[in-house]
Amino acid sequence: MLGLSATTLAGYLAAIVVLMLTPGPDMMFVLANATRYGARAGAVAALGVAAGEAVHVAAVVAGLATVIAASPVLFTAIRWAGAAYLIVLGVRALRGRGRTGPAGGGPDGGAGRAFRRGLLTNLLSPKMILFSVAFLPQFVRPDAGPVAAQLLLLGGTGQAA
Repeated sequence: MLGLSATTLAGYLAAIVVLMLTPGPDMMFVLANATRYGARAGAVAALGVAAGEAVHVAAVVAGLATVIAASPVLFTAIRWAGAAYLIVLGVRALRGRGRTGPAGGGPDGGAGRAFRRGLLTNLLSPKMILFSVAFLPQFVRPDAGPVAAQLLLLGGTGQAA
């Protein structure tokens, strides 16, 4: 399996289970959608979150994560953008917007909007950025085979967990 040892893979799986059980913006967003608009809206929001995770893994594979890690200013800007986005979502929820359908309704019946919001919530999540930039690469062994393939395997395993 790309040279990854069973010990490395087991350690990675144990760590991501703990990380996934730690509440973050993604979990809160999916839970809020499911509670407010029903299971379908929660599932669609979760698909958006999963798509965001796939983008993060692809960015790591492409080397973009290295650029973000090397630029504290860029990382801080992404963190602030994420915080601002979550504040906007919170203010909209408090003002009663979004009563027409899942995640605020809209011309597409709400599913597309729930997906897009889940995607954005994940893409701007500091927790996910840190996972992608700092955590995921720790389990890659350059001497164990193609680094990109190892990152894809670990990132995909993390999404499935």
